[in-house]
Order: sequence, then C-alpha cells, then structure tokens
Amino acid sequence: MRKQAVIFTADALVLMRQMAEQGRSATEIALAIGSTQGSVRVTCSREKIPLKRGRRAINLHAAHQDNVECLVTAHLPAPLYAAMRRKAGGFGLSLSALASKLLIAVAESDIYRAVLDEEPRSSSGCVA
Repeated sequence: MRKQAVIFTADALVLMRQMAEQGRSATEIALAIGSTQGSVRVTCSREKIPLKRGRRAINLHAAHQDNVECLVTAHLPAPLYAAMRRKAGGFGLSLSALASKLLIAVAESDIYRAVLDEEPRSSSGCVA
C-alpha cells in the first residue's frame, strides 16, 4: 500500500484560514493546496474555519491593487501532469503551488519569449 501525501499541513491550514478570510471559495482553496472541495469543507469545519457561502465576482482591477490572488486553469497532457505532480511532491509542494511559483518566476523575470520560443515537445497527441 502506498502512503498518501499529507495535504493539510500546518502551512496549508494557515493558507486555508487566510484564503477563507479573503472570502475565497472551497473550490479556490482546494485548487491552491492540491485537494478537493469536499476535503476542504470537512477540514474547515473541523478546524472551525468559516467559509463564505455563494459565488462572488472578482474585480480584476481591485484584485491587482489589493494583491489578491486570482485563479488560473491550465490544461496539461496526462504524462506531464503526472511528472509535475511527482516533482511538486519532491519539493513538498502541491502541484498548484509549484505551477504558481513557476508562472510567477516567468512573469517576474519577463522571460515569456524565451519560454515560448523553444521548440515544442511532443504532447502525446494532446492538443495544446
């Protein structure tokens, strides 16, 4: 039997509490820590972390000014997803946290062209 990674670490609980205070949904929190919405709801209930009900729109201009994090969805070929998930685990991060750090590094270093100009790798038949 393989051992499952611990998702709800002390750091993850701090992040969950912060995101909940910002009014983030269980779905947004789950994506940020690499869990499921249901597990986040159960853990928040157990840890007495109040979650807001309902959906809310994000004002992107206000989000930028207030340094609020916004959600990005990425589609990856299954083999690349698995490899990145393993690599993230090796760093003690969720896949979402690793992807965030990589995207932040690209944006802050302004290396978009260097990343995008490389020869594309085979994506196992998946469309980019």
